[in-house]
Amino acid sequence: MDRYLSEDVPEGLTRRAQRFVVAHGIKIGVPPVGRLREQWLALGVPSSEIDHVTEYQKHWGGLDLPPAPHYDGGPRCLDSDLPEGSPDEGWLFPAGTDRTAVPYSFMIGPSGESGVYGERWTPLHRTVDGWVESVALAYDASM
Repeated sequence: MDRYLSEDVPEGLTRRAQRFVVAHGIKIGVPPVGRLREQWLALGVPSSEIDHVTEYQKHWGGLDLPPAPHYDGGPRCLDSDLPEGSPDEGWLFPAGTDRTAVPYSFMIGPSGESGVYGERWTPLHRTVDGWVESVALAYDASM
């Protein structure tokens, strides 16, 4: 485990979110998903979806942030896994390990949105950046 340095912070975040990641983020080693490509193709996952998961893992994989104040949910560590879905419904993949036991999973949607999947897909943020920004803002507001 390592602390995030300013040069490690994913691009595209506001200065508030960048400071939050540097101050509170921990970098955890996660395996690349590219090693699973052939297995996932054999399961019927399209190559384009595997590329989407691979890019997410390169950009966000291993980022461990504290939960938002007054809310202990959200993924503990951003780390992707096998996509699920279909060409008709769209594809989702896990955003990371759940922080607490909840009746839904934190997922990344077909267009890169961050949300939850229980009985149905519910996007919460347009992007993963948006989720990180919301946690950073909640921390600032609680101070």
